[in-house]
Formats: sequence, structure tokens, C-alpha cells
Amino acid sequence: MKILQISYSLTSGGGERFVVDLSNELSKNNEVILLTIVDDTPVQNRHYLSDLSAKVQYLNIKAKSGLHIKSFFKVYKAIKRIKPDIVHSHCTMLQLYLPALFLRKFCYVYTFHSLANLCLKLKAQKYIDKFFFHKKIIIPVTISRECHKSFVEIYKHSYDIEIVNGRSKLTLTDKYDEVTQEIKSYKQHDDDKIFIHIARYHYIKNQEMLFKAFDRIIKENNNIQLLVIGNGFENAPITSNINKKHIHILGEKRNIGDYLASSDFFVLTSLIEGLPLSLLEAMSFGVIPISTPAGGVKDVIINGKTGFISPSFDCEDFIQTIKRALMDEKNINREFIKDEYETKYSMSCCAQKYQSTYHTIINKYHTK
Repeated sequence: MKILQISYSLTSGGGERFVVDLSNELSKNNEVILLTIVDDTPVQNRHYLSDLSAKVQYLNIKAKSGLHIKSFFKVYKAIKRIKPDIVHSHCTMLQLYLPALFLRKFCYVYTFHSLANLCLKLKAQKYIDKFFFHKKIIIPVTISRECHKSFVEIYKHSYDIEIVNGRSKLTLTDKYDEVTQEIKSYKQHDDDKIFIHIARYHYIKNQEMLFKAFDRIIKENNNIQLLVIGNGFENAPITSNINKKHIHILGEKRNIGDYLASSDFFVLTSLIEGLPLSLLEAMSFGVIPISTPAGGVKDVIINGKTGFISPSFDCEDFIQTIKRALMDEKNINREFIKDEYETKYSMSCCAQKYQSTYHTIINKYHTK
């Protein structure tokens, strides 16, 4: 099968990370081309390019950022030239309109990597999208039960196919020993528990509550260290008054697996999520997740068995959830968490579902 994956860019985001993982996995048995739209000359727009398999052909059409009519025609021309069996777009629906209308001999898939309402860029978009979905010209995919619910709420129909997100297993790097020494240097006591938060600084990630909660917890329990990995924290005002002896802002890291392998708990305080890949990364190492009840998180964490979910987005509820996790840590089977990842959320499982979906679309919904 000849598969064209499309992403707006390869910047450091969850959807971009996903499309690289999926392309790599699918390339083991298929011809895969990954096309990015926005000019990748700025280094931030090719953040994940070095992780792309040599089996995947990479193309960049050098479009300007934002919505420019030229990018629509460039995508159209690329699809016409490549002649793929499947065109699968991530994080950019608008550029599918033109080819989906006029290059009907190809099959089109679009994955919603967040709640459906957050994926709308134009006022009239949901009505245009609904036309393509209803006619089965573009097949929508949602990544979690919560994303499916938001899709039905917006489009008033279950047009979508639900395929749960997957993530390729992270590996330890040659910096692992260095990282273990780094984390050891943060500890005030040998038995300090290491919490890790992996996300860019953004109001949706609710890091103001994260720091507020840990300031409280640290005052009551000094045997805690919080590692924060992600960009955007350097000049964030919320970091000015944190307890720097226990909360460590580490910036963006490429060797996240080294830090996860040295952590006890993974914490997520998001207000909105599709299904965060960082959660799946933590589970692959058996790190116990603690999270707010955001989006697809509720579908993944079995409360009290594979992690802990706060009953609300309230800071006090989240603090009590952290305390419960500390008390019940010994009752959590970390090997079971790893097994959950392997059997449900690994990229190999996810890619198999997509490949099966591609075949179904070609055979059922499309006649060349």
C-alpha cells in the first residue's frame, strides 16, 4: 500500500510526534511518504525529523505559515504527483478540501488529535467538514472516547472511526547514567519520590495549579522532587516563586526516556486533552500516572489500579489525589501498567488498526 501522511509541520507537539511514530511503523510493510506543509527551514519546524525512519520518504512543500491559498495548491499537486492509495492528514484538515473534491480516485483520512471543537479553524468549517464526512469523501478518526463524544456533539452524527492513540516505546540513551546522577543530586533524602511533568508551558496544561499543589504538598512532605520537562517555562511568571529545592524546571529534552526510567510518578494537570502521548510514554516505563480528569485520560487510567485520577479540576482535589497516590503506591503493580501499554497503547497496536482501517476504506467506501 502506498500511504501519504500529511502534517502541518514536525514541531514539538503531540500530533507531530504521533505522525512520525505512525509513519515509521507503517513503513515496515508499506511505502510511506510523509509530507509537511510549512517551510521547515526554521529548526523548530523539523524538531522530530531526526526520528523519522530512513524507510519513510520525507517531503516539505515550503509553504508560508498560516492559511495561504498557495499551500492548498501545493498539497493538491503533491497528491496528484505521488498517487497514493491513502492520504492521511494530521492537524490540518483544510488542505484536504481541494484534492478530496477533484482527486477522487484517492482515499482520504483525517485524524482529530484533540476535541473536535478545538480543531475548527474557520466559522463555516464544521458545515464543510460535515459534507465531506457525510459523503464519505474524507473519513474522520478520533483518538479517544472523549474525542468521539466531542465529534458527535459538533457534527451531530457518528461518522468517525475511533482508533486509540499509540506511542512507540522510548529507549534509554547513553545519557542515562548522567541523568540518574542528575536526579540523585536533586534529592534531599535517599527515599525522595520523583514526580515528573512533561508538557510545554500553556494555560491548557494548567501548570499554575500544578505548582500550587506541589508547593502545598512539599510543605507537608519534604520527601518529594518534581521534574518539569518542556519548553516555554523560562520566562513564565508562575515559576518565579516556586520552591526551587524541590521543583526543577529542566526545559525541553530529547532523552525523556532516561528521566521517566528514573521517576516514580507522572503528573498531568491539563484542563483539556485528546489522549496525551506523554501519558503513554510514562506507562511504558511503569511510572504511576496522576492526572486531572481531562479528555481521553479517563479512558486510559484505571483509577486506583493503573494510576490515579482526580475527581475534578479543583486544586484541593488534586492535592488529595497526590496524597492518595503516595499512600497507595505499594498497591500499584507497575508491571501491569507496562502490560496495559503493550497490549493497548503501543504504536504497533495502533498502526495495525490504522492499516486495517485503510483497507476497509479502500474496499468499502471507495471505488477507483
